Amino acid sequence: MTRTTLRAGMAAGLLALFATGFSVPAQAATAWAYVSTAGGTYVQALDSNISSQLTARSGITGGPVGKKSSNSTASVNVAGLVNAGVITTSATSTAVAGGANQLVSTAKTAGVNLLGGLITADAIETTSTLTANPDGTSSTDGGTKFVNLKIAGINLPVNIPRNYFVEIPGVAKIGINGFISGTADGGRASQAWGLGIVLLKGLGGAQPGAAVYVNPTYQSVMPVPPAQGADIAGNAFGTWVQAAAGSTVGINSGPTAMIQTPYAGSFGKPLTNSTASVNVPGILSTGVITSTTTSTKVIGTLDAEITNSNQLAKVNVLGGVITADAVGVTAHGKRVSGAYTGKMNMTLVNLKVAGVVIPLDVKPNTTINVAGLGKVVINQQIQNGPWNIIRGVYVELSTAQAGLPVGATIEIAVAATRIL
Repeated sequence: MTRTTLRAGMAAGLLALFATGFSVPAQAATAWAYVSTAGGTYVQALDSNISSQLTARSGITGGPVGKKSSNSTASVNVAGLVNAGVITTSATSTAVAGGANQLVSTAKTAGVNLLGGLITADAIETTSTLTANPDGTSSTDGGTKFVNLKIAGINLPVNIPRNYFVEIPGVAKIGINGFISGTADGGRASQAWGLGIVLLKGLGGAQPGAAVYVNPTYQSVMPVPPAQGADIAGNAFGTWVQAAAGSTVGINSGPTAMIQTPYAGSFGKPLTNSTASVNVPGILSTGVITSTTTSTKVIGTLDAEITNSNQLAKVNVLGGVITADAVGVTAHGKRVSGAYTGKMNMTLVNLKVAGVVIPLDVKPNTTINVAGLGKVVINQQIQNGPWNIIRGVYVELSTAQAGLPVGATIEIAVAATRIL
C-alpha cells in the first residue's frame, strides 16, 4: 500500500465516521451551517466483533455562533489494540474579527499504549481550526503535538511534520500528525488525527485492514439559504457522572457514546455512535452502549421530526445498588403545520434498585429513596413545550459515595429532542 493509498483510506474512514449529510445547495450566502467534533480514540475493525466508536466525543452542530461542547473519560481499553488514560475533548464555535465564525476542535489523550506496546506516548494533543468568513470564503489549519512518542523500530524526527508515514514491517502502517482539507459546493471540510493505524496482520481479535485512530477531529461548514427551516437539536448518550456544582472533587465522566442531532438534519438517515463498554471504578460499569439520531426538516417551513435513542447492556451502578441486563430510551419530537407532538418511552430488562425489581411498565418519574444513598428516579420524563428529555435512570446522591460528594448525579440512558 502506498502512502497516497493509505492516506486516502484513512480519509475515507474518517469521512464515513463523521459524515453528517450536509447537502444544502451552494449559494452566495454569508450564513453557514457547521459541524465540529473531536474524540479520543476510534477502532474500525473489519470482519470481526472488535469495534470501539468515538470515545469522549465532543460535538457541536448549528448555524448560530457561540456553541461549546466538552467531554472527558478516565480511561479506554480495547483489548490488544488500545489502552489509554485520561481523554479530554472540546468543540467550540466563536465569533472572531470581521464577523467570521471560527470552529476549534481539540483532543488530548494521555498514557497512550497501542498494539500491545508497539506504539506508546505520554501524551498526544490534536487541534484543528476552521474559519468561515461572511464573504463566503473559508480556511483551515490543524496539527498534533506529541510527548515522548515511540514506535518500535522507528527513529522519529524531533518535530514530526504533517502527514508523516511509517511502517512496522508486517504489523501496521501508521500515519502521524494527519491533516486533510477540501472544498465542495461552496463548503469546506477538514479532518485531523494524531495517529492513524492500519493493521497488516490480525491483532487483538481484529483482522488485517482494521484501523485505529487517536484524536480524530472533524469540521465542516456549508453555506445555507436564508430560509433554512426549523431550528432542531437533540442528543442521546449512555452515561454521565457529574460531581456537584462548585465541588473540588475531580471525578467526572462525560457523556459516553454521545450522538447529536445535526443542525441541518440527517435527511432521514440514522446516525449512530457506540462504545464496547464503560468503566468508572467504584461508580459504574456497562457493556455495549449504542446511541442513534434520525431527523428531517422541510426547508422553507418549520416542519421537522427527530427521533433520538440510547441502548445500554449490563448496567452496574455503585457496586450493585442498581443493576440491569438492558436499559433503553427513546425521545421523539414532530412538528407539522405548527402543531408539535412529543413522546418518550423506556424499555428495560431485569432492572433492580437496591434489590427491588422494577416492573416493565414502570410509570414515568417513579422515584425511589434509597437509605444511605439518595434519590433514584426511574423513567424520568421532562417536557417543556417543543423540548423533551428522558433519562432511564437518574441518581442524585444524599451521601458521599465512591469518591463522589453529596449532590453528585449519575445519568443512565438519556435521549432528548428540541424543535423551534
